[in-house]
Amino acid sequence: MTGAAARGRIRKLDPSVIALIAAGEVVERPASVVKELCENALDAGATSIEVAIAEGGRSRIAVIDDGCGMTPDELLLALERHATSKIESAADLERIRTLGFRGEALPAIAAVSRVSILTRRPEDPIGVRTRVEGGAVLEREQAGAAIGTRVVVEDLFFNTPARRKFLRSAATEAGRIHAALVDLALARPAVRFRLESNGRTLLDLPAAASSEEVQQRVGSALGRELFAALYPVAGDEAGIRLAGYFADPGRARRDTRGYHLFVNGRAIQSRSLMHAVRRSYRTLLEAGRHPVVVLQLGIDPSDVDVNVHPSKQEVRFRDDASVQDAIAHVLGQAVARTPWIGISDARAATGGARFYPLPTAADEVRDRPGEVEQWHRARVRDALERRAAALPPASTARHPVATPAVLEPASGAALLGTGFFGGLRVIGQLFETYLVCQGEDTLVLIDQHAAHERLTYERLLGRRRAGQPAAQRLLLPVQLEVEPRLLAAVDDNAGEIAALGFEIELFGGGTALVRAVPADLATAAVEPLVRDLLAELAEHGTQLAHDEAVQRVYARLACHGSVRAGRALGASEIEALLRDLDGIDFKGHCPHGRPVVTTLGRSEIERLFGRS
Repeated sequence: MTGAAARGRIRKLDPSVIALIAAGEVVERPASVVKELCENALDAGATSIEVAIAEGGRSRIAVIDDGCGMTPDELLLALERHATSKIESAADLERIRTLGFRGEALPAIAAVSRVSILTRRPEDPIGVRTRVEGGAVLEREQAGAAIGTRVVVEDLFFNTPARRKFLRSAATEAGRIHAALVDLALARPAVRFRLESNGRTLLDLPAAASSEEVQQRVGSALGRELFAALYPVAGDEAGIRLAGYFADPGRARRDTRGYHLFVNGRAIQSRSLMHAVRRSYRTLLEAGRHPVVVLQLGIDPSDVDVNVHPSKQEVRFRDDASVQDAIAHVLGQAVARTPWIGISDARAATGGARFYPLPTAADEVRDRPGEVEQWHRARVRDALERRAAALPPASTARHPVATPAVLEPASGAALLGTGFFGGLRVIGQLFETYLVCQGEDTLVLIDQHAAHERLTYERLLGRRRAGQPAAQRLLLPVQLEVEPRLLAAVDDNAGEIAALGFEIELFGGGTALVRAVPADLATAAVEPLVRDLLAELAEHGTQLAHDEAVQRVYARLACHGSVRAGRALGASEIEALLRDLDGIDFKGHCPHGRPVVTTLGRSEIERLFGRS
């Protein structure tokens, strides 16, 4: 047999190699070690967990807890693979309630480092210490110890240098450990967490017993400035409980690190849940941006499988669509009723010293259903009352009238002066693109195109939902030459085209005849408007039964019927636009997620001129 064929023989691996492979599945970097050890501590009933690291955890990691501890025999078993106190039968795998259960964390860590463990149970007069190196137990002895367990991991990957060289800088690895502990702390507010790096305290979060303390803890973990822009959410949908916070879309990020998602107290990563969260924000987020949320999901353990990844960060739901729909519904309702305009600024949102309690976890939502709603209403009412008390008088400024007004007041719109936009004093128009206004101690800039685009979008969507698409027949039909793919979209989506307010028919010879367009888009150029419609239908027509697809189509169409940047507006047009904005939802962002308005506070302006 040739040498190549000999190398292809099947044989059993050496146990030491098996251990290293298993370690690679669980221990990717120092943060993995910290996460696994802290999860073991939580499962052991710890109420306090302290972590101390050196060189980003590459040279030393110490995790100290006050949990139930272990006996000498249990400690030896814990260092063997597939030994655990958390499951006993196959049935237990169907309802996992603990954070860890594989029994591979400690042996996996010990296989690639030098580990010392000191542990004692409350009922034992003395503890036990053991030392392990590369998976081999070197020493075991009795020793004095506090109740709980202390695990010290040194020289991580000392025996796998190829893996050690892929670790990042000490600062980067310390940052990942900090992020892992923040997630654990957000998931378990009743447990104290402390992180020390090279003798410097990076995180110290006391245990939180009350709703007020939980809020303070979230603020400490995420930063006070960000926490001030968070709003509460809680609800129960189809047996799935949801509680937590969501941020003003102005805080959206380019990366996904703002998602803090938890299922039954376990921090997870889930693309499907991220998608559900983005659905909740509808058209408030720009493409490629992600919101900041802290969401706890309570779900029957038998409906979620946590055994799909060695690190247990990914989960699989029995009915993924129902979970997504529950999040989109509960969170979407909370997002919809939050008035972003005027209270997205951190200082305005908090009002300085105002404070409202929030339930501490998803499990409490059913027992205290009215508390979050009361919190939300009180916070919003307080912010709006502060603005109403100092609204300036309506503008008497005059602006040159460039073209006939197309911004007519919508029926049922708020009266001028009664809402945030209507209460602004118009100063003028900047670059024929931005409306310059004065609010309560603020300079307010409004993007006229983004504002009118949102207004047009909401009108189109509102008419569709009411089953009353208002079509405007054209004086003369418009004939368009379109490619076969788009012509097919006319045939395949005739019902949807009518529901959108268009009247389009095939004319033969590769042409289509446009006889009517939605009344709200009557001023738009017909050809690009219809081409965009057909392009959307060709790509997403089969999905128009879903709100997301309809929203995407209307967002694209609304752009055509809106006033453009570079157009001078008359006083009546500006007043109509501001008044109508107060009568719609999501007025702070255009349908593509771009901001409609930005503010500059009086104190910020005074700083620019050296007055403060």
